Amino acid sequence: MPRDTKRSDPKKFTEKSILESLFSAPIVLVSYDGEVVVEEKIEVMDYEHKIDNQEPTDKLNILFAFSLPAYEVVKEGIKFNESVGSLQLKPIRKVKRRPFVVSEYSYKLGNDKDVRIMMRSGHLLSGNQIDCMRYNLFLEIKGAPVLVYKHGILQYSAES
Repeated sequence: MPRDTKRSDPKKFTEKSILESLFSAPIVLVSYDGEVVVEEKIEVMDYEHKIDNQEPTDKLNILFAFSLPAYEVVKEGIKFNESVGSLQLKPIRKVKRRPFVVSEYSYKLGNDKDVRIMMRSGHLLSGNQIDCMRYNLFLEIKGAPVLVYKHGILQYSAES
C-alpha cells in the first residue's frame, strides 16, 4: 500500500524518489496505449524508465503512475472522457510543439489544493496536489499517491 506522502522535507519529492522508493512494487504506469505493470523494479533515467531489467521505455509515452495495491482506490478518482479519448492523441516529442496548458507558476499554486487534470488520453484525474516538480505533479487521489507527467496534460484546473 502507499507509503506516507506528507512532506518531512518540504523540498523534495522527485520522480525518482516517488517511483523507486515511495511506491511499492508492483507499480502501474498508464500510457497512451494502456497500462504497464512494473512487477519488481523500475529505474528512472533521464528520458526513459527501465522496467524489470528489460529494454528502457520512453517517458513520453507515460501519462501517470501509481502503486498497484492502490488501484481500486485510485480508480474511483479517475473518469474517462470518450470525446478526448477518441482523438487518440500521441506524445508530442518537441517541447516547442506542445500546446500551452498553464504556467509553471499556476501549477505551483495548485499545491495543497484539489485539482482536475484532463490527460491527452482522455483520463480525467481528480485529487489533491501534493507537489509540483519540473516535469511532474504529485497528487493524492482518494488518499493514494499518483505521479502525473506534465507532458501528458491537456487541461489543468485548481480550486480557487
